[in-house]
Amino acid sequence: MTEEELKYTPGLVSIIVPTYKRSDLVVETLDSIISQSYKLIEIYVVDDGSNDDTMLVLNRWKERHIDWNCTLICLETNRGKSFAVNTALEKVKGEFVMILDSDDLLLPDALEKEVRYLQANPDVGAVCGFAYVIRDGVKTQEQLRIFKDVAEINDISSFYGDMLLKGNVVISSTALIRRSAILSIGYMDAGLRYVHDYEYWIRITRSSKLAYIDKPIIYYRVHSPGSSSRNYSGTFNEICVLLFRNRDKYKLADILRSLLKQAKYHMWLGYHDNNLMEMLRVVMLCFVWMFKLLPRKAVF
Repeated sequence: MTEEELKYTPGLVSIIVPTYKRSDLVVETLDSIISQSYKLIEIYVVDDGSNDDTMLVLNRWKERHIDWNCTLICLETNRGKSFAVNTALEKVKGEFVMILDSDDLLLPDALEKEVRYLQANPDVGAVCGFAYVIRDGVKTQEQLRIFKDVAEINDISSFYGDMLLKGNVVISSTALIRRSAILSIGYMDAGLRYVHDYEYWIRITRSSKLAYIDKPIIYYRVHSPGSSSRNYSGTFNEICVLLFRNRDKYKLADILRSLLKQAKYHMWLGYHDNNLMEMLRVVMLCFVWMFKLLPRKAVF
């Protein structure tokens, strides 16, 4: 840990907004940030090589809000969300960090709720909540949540189990991360395009507590423009990569059970989206990864 990495402003929240071709949505996201009841904020917007007018829109927004501490970063080429986030992580000065997708919106008291929780629970490395849904551009009271009828969870791993085997339970844009937790685990894996956030939460749960509060934090936009969520086979393949990387840490039966569970889920997503090709790709990948995971004596 360098002297520079130790420098931070107590209480400051650094909000990183990675964006790619979202000129029609990112302004509303930024407006939700400056509308927070909690005002000790710095903003880093990273344009991941957009070839539209995203940077023009961002510069105009910054000119209208010169009183806010907002840094715009433009990458020359599209490198993926994790690379964009890492670029900003090198610069943040906050005690707390949030990575907010450029199509999601913060509720007005979101930061206040989560900062208060982390300040009251110094043993917790990150905290997350649930989301309301934006459907067809309309804010609704429909809830996107994993945990039901639970007021608070101080340690998700103890309550839920190993997140790699059980699945992701964090709605990424709802999470507020303590700076010390980031310093202990490092940056996001830039080699992952679809499950970089999931892999990051797994690492956080292995080094510190990840908590859940039963409070709405964001409006989550469903099927937003430019979303990568429909690449179900790509997402499933990267989850299999994570399982393969960690195969020596678990029983083979648990790894295979998790793989089949994820395959079933991503096939269902393809079916729900009427995407037969994605369903078939998931099936083929399932067989490929099972072959890689099984001991050779079990295969031949």
